[in-house]
Amino acid sequence: MSQLSFWLSAQILWLVMAVVYNIVGIYRVYRGGRALVGERDQPLHSLMSLPVFALPILVGFLSLEVLYCYTAPIILLLLGRLGFWRHIEAARSPAGMKAYSSSAAWWWAVIINGYGSLVLAIGLLIAWSTYLSSPV
Repeated sequence: MSQLSFWLSAQILWLVMAVVYNIVGIYRVYRGGRALVGERDQPLHSLMSLPVFALPILVGFLSLEVLYCYTAPIILLLLGRLGFWRHIEAARSPAGMKAYSSSAAWWWAVIINGYGSLVLAIGLLIAWSTYLSSPV
């Protein structure tokens, strides 16, 4: 599973970037400014949801490959829809982009969640190929 551990580490990097993005948003609100995206409470809600996304990564590091193979797809769908595609859809209209404090905040959200979706998908493919090729 060494190949998977590389991609699990890449997933940890995504998690760190997501935490930093939301902490910056919380800090901006605390200082009287605007969150990077959404309403004032959005960064806190997003930060509080990240442990759910971290569970499959933890399961992968614990070498529970079967559990990782079945939990990671759920997280990938959530991340792809709520973390990546939601930001892409926002760019379709000026009203959608008004949710962001700046175009840089939008770009960072897209890059962070695009990266996270990619490394989660690759890790999942590796885990499944390892799982399916292992003797029963």
